Parts: sequence; C-alpha cells; structure tokens
Amino acid sequence: MLQILFGSFPIAQAREPFSAVRFIAESCSPRLDEVYKLKSVDDDNEWSPYSLCEAYAKLRGFHPPHVQHATRHAGNKLLRDTLDGKKLVLAFPPPAEPTSASSPNIALMLP
Repeated sequence: MLQILFGSFPIAQAREPFSAVRFIAESCSPRLDEVYKLKSVDDDNEWSPYSLCEAYAKLRGFHPPHVQHATRHAGNKLLRDTLDGKKLVLAFPPPAEPTSASSPNIALMLP
C-alpha cells in the first residue's frame, strides 16, 4: 500500500485501490470527503473506501457500463492525485517523542 503511495509500485498494476484509499482517508486531516467536496451516495453517514470512490466517480462523471469499473477508476484517480500532490501531500514528520509508539507518524497536508 505504501509502495503505491510513494510511487515505487505502479497504480495501474494494483489489484484494488481501496486499501490505499482507506489509508489516505484515515490519515488525512481535514477529511478526504471535505477536501474533494464529496457528497454521500448512500443515505448513511458512514464513509468507506468504496463509497468514497463511488462519490468521487459520480462527481467526476465516470460512466462506464459497470459501476465497479467506475469506482476502481475513481480510486486510481484519487491515488494518482495523492501521488502527484494535487490536493493532498503525503508526508512523514519526525517522531515527537520516542515513548509514543502507539500513534503513527503520518500526516497528509494540503498543498
């Protein structure tokens, strides 16, 4: 997953983009749906990587014959945007304290 986000593994060869999208969404502040101004496709307020990709596909107007291909294409586009630093920049700040091993040192920032 990190290999995809750092560009050492091609995005097009990934089996599925949803685990990397989940990593970005969980590590991002502000939230990914707020950055891209996504509206929920379902009635519930819970976001999943699939629903984020589905909302992004609807926002961008991806209309292939199968919905699954649209969400996969949207997930790949989200990963490419993150890798290119268009709306989010993936960064790993130095650790604050050596005793705080429970929290990951990952930050996603807006450019």
